[in-house]
Amino acid sequence: AEEHLRRAVQLDPSLDDARLHLATLLEARAAGSADTLREAAEIYHQHLEKHPERRDLRIRLGEIYLTQKQFAAAAEQFEAARASGDTSLPLAKELLQAYMNILDAGRKEGGGTREKLQTRLNNPDGPKAEGGNDAEKNTDKAIAMVREILIRETGNVEMHLLYGRLQMERKQ
Repeated sequence: AEEHLRRAVQLDPSLDDARLHLATLLEARAAGSADTLREAAEIYHQHLEKHPERRDLRIRLGEIYLTQKQFAAAAEQFEAARASGDTSLPLAKELLQAYMNILDAGRKEGGGTREKLQTRLNNPDGPKAEGGNDAEKNTDKAIAMVREILIRETGNVEMHLLYGRLQMERKQ
């Protein structure tokens, strides 16, 4: 099927349905190949440039970015899906996962939030001075998502623990 879909797209690049079927097929067989998944993501990205209203593809693209550890790109897609009206609980959880992965990656790269804050205090004219602390912004976004999830799932123990952990990190 992949060969025929590729040929159809080659003959008529305007066949959006064929391109989407190809992307779905590539995803299905991408188990061990990052290149195949990257190609599927590129097809979805190109389709979204023409049809930005496709929330389902934004969510799918965000999920692909999560698996590829492109957390900021995943969060961007999930935020766009939410901005277009999808306020579903599963999407809120995906977005929270992206924010938490961004925070975890930031901790691994340059130390914890406390070290970054101390660096800013010692060097107020540093690169983060004009734009604020990215970790702080992402923590704020994560806390907002946890609150939203807790409104819908008041008995979700993991979310209560995560909320407490995030508040502790902010010394609140």
